[in-house]
Parts: sequence; structure tokens; C-alpha cells
Amino acid sequence: MLGYEEWLEWEERADDFIENRSTLEQIKKYPNLSVFIENFKHVEQPLRSQSEIAERTNSNLSKTLFYNQEDHSMQPRITIGAQCSVDLTKRTIKNGKFYLIRTDSFYGVRALFSQSDGGLLLQCKNKEYPDEKISKSKTDSLEVLGYVYAWTNMDPW
Repeated sequence: MLGYEEWLEWEERADDFIENRSTLEQIKKYPNLSVFIENFKHVEQPLRSQSEIAERTNSNLSKTLFYNQEDHSMQPRITIGAQCSVDLTKRTIKNGKFYLIRTDSFYGVRALFSQSDGGLLLQCKNKEYPDEKISKSKTDSLEVLGYVYAWTNMDPW
């Protein structure tokens, strides 16, 4: 049985599924994909606005910092140059979630995990970047700026 949070997440995604189904139905009206592409015309549909994304993720848009990912450390999930939406009011660590952090002169996005000894594990998604463990005695040197609730990867052609 789904918990309330899982149910809510499923309900929010249902809108996306309906939009997808509608698009797929449009494609089916054509004899083949080439004909669809040839006849395709962009329709001004309202795209998800920043405020809608913040609302759907229960985030605070007025306290959202937009940060551009500067390295490959979070690839393939978050690519270099991706625009990350960071809720500065959400700084409590939930294991495995992405946060914008600062240590000394480093700023970047990492998945954070609380450790049983009171320390933290900072994880990159790119295997070329090693995980970093911060002991409980050194956690004061790390600042969690906020929770990364959305990001937009861009891949120039």
C-alpha cells in the first residue's frame, strides 16, 4: 500500500502521464513517424513554470537560488551547465537527496548521507569522482546551502 507521500507523488506524476498519452495519440494519427515530423507544428502549450515546479516539489520559490552546475561530478544525473533550483529553506539532510554545499572554497552539488557515527558521506554520481567522508568533528566545516529540488540538463547540438 502506498504511503501518503508516495500517493501524492504518483498523483502529481499522473498529469505528466496524461500529457504524454495525449502526445502519443497525436503521433498515432499519422501513417508513420516521418509524416508526423513533416507535419508537426509547435503549439504554444504552457510549459511547467518555475512556480509550478516549486509548488509540486513543496519548495519555496521566493527562497530559490538558481545555480549552474560547474563540473562533471554529478553526471549522468546532472550535467555540466545544468541549471539547478535550490531551496535555501530546506537544509535538513534526507539521505540520498541532492544539496548545494560549500566546504572551504568549494561549492557544488552532492548527494548527502548521514552516517551512524554522526559524520556525512558526500557522494558524486560520476564514478570518476570519489565519495568523500566527513567525520562528525569536521561537519562544521561543511555548509548545506539548500536542497536541489529540480534541474534542467542542457545538451547543445
